[in-house]
Amino acid sequence: MQFAYSDEKVRAVILNGSRVNPNVTKDIFCDYDLIFVVAEPRYYMDHQDWNGTFGELIMMQQNGY
Repeated sequence: MQFAYSDEKVRAVILNGSRVNPNVTKDIFCDYDLIFVVAEPRYYMDHQDWNGTFGELIMMQQNGY
């Protein structure tokens, strides 16, 4: 949330993923997915330096628009 509050381009944060669902049987593959709704998506595609903000990058999925 600190990242979202400090960046005026972030409009909303959505917590998603299997670990959020209380009806899912938890296993080692359950995870949290953070979705950032932003005003300028192209900015984040062009400037990847924000990736390290959340720790070591293990996997990244980027959907084009």
